[in-house]
Amino acid sequence: MDKHWISTRVYSAFLSFARFMWKGNPEEEKKPVPHWFHFGLQICVGAFVLYWHWYLPAPNKAVLALASIAALMVLAEMRPIHKAIYFFLILALVFTENRAIDKDRNDFAQAEDNKRKDENKQFQRIADTLSDSLRQSQDQFSETMTRMEGVAKTEKELFAETTGIGSYVYMMPSAPIFVNGRYEATIFPHLVGKHHVSGTIVSVNGPYGPQGPVDYGSVFPNELQRPRQVITLRFGDDYKQPISFGIGISGSNGPFFEELQFRKVGATWKRMFAVIKEGKPDEVVWSWMETVLAIESPSKEENWLWPAGKETIRTDGNIKPCKHMDSRPRPAP
Repeated sequence: MDKHWISTRVYSAFLSFARFMWKGNPEEEKKPVPHWFHFGLQICVGAFVLYWHWYLPAPNKAVLALASIAALMVLAEMRPIHKAIYFFLILALVFTENRAIDKDRNDFAQAEDNKRKDENKQFQRIADTLSDSLRQSQDQFSETMTRMEGVAKTEKELFAETTGIGSYVYMMPSAPIFVNGRYEATIFPHLVGKHHVSGTIVSVNGPYGPQGPVDYGSVFPNELQRPRQVITLRFGDDYKQPISFGIGISGSNGPFFEELQFRKVGATWKRMFAVIKEGKPDEVVWSWMETVLAIESPSKEENWLWPAGKETIRTDGNIKPCKHMDSRPRPAP
């Protein structure tokens, strides 16, 4: 009995709600717009909602549809069922508009990002072009400088070959021998360097006064068995030591001076000399003395000409000192 009564009441209430939603309030004075108008409009709006769900419109298009529906709901009379459908359509349009706005922002951000990437690529191309141009310019400049250096080196080499700059002549003394109550030694020209020296003139000043000048003409590197005039140096056994000879050597490479000395070690006379390039200031080109020689209490000038250590070359008397030259010029003190 009770269950039948409850079922009847629920069914009756549902029918009343459905009748209200479909026909509206029977007490209303205005007559609602016919069903076909609202249903047709709602179907069209629903079709747009479904279409925009897959293909989002531009921002504000869904807002226009939403505003139109809202205006219609205010102006047109309709039954509750239509209001409910319009409400859900409005929610769908709001959701669609929100998605459209988000998509528009994302598209804008993506477009800006692509634009920046394109600009960066363009700037990178410009930078690469400038870098390539700069590298090409540097390569051309380096090539030009290499050619100029080659030309300058060639000119310098030709100048050195013509004038003998970088080479020089020194007079190598022989070991003194005792002849007719005095000692005699001969000096003979040798060249150091790879270019010949032309116009070589040698003059000597010693205990017996000046000798020469002697014109040796052109002196070449590694001369073998070429007849040359020798200059003989003489001194007595009782002369005050050291016995000095000043040798002037001039040629196409400029003026040089050789300080040659003989010092007695035991019963034997030993040799030592220094080659000086004359200029401002004078420079010692190199120094040599025989191995057994040593200067006790050297003067300032002797320290400059024959400094202690490796700057003074020491060889035995039968070995040419020019084979051991490794010293550097020393300016006058």
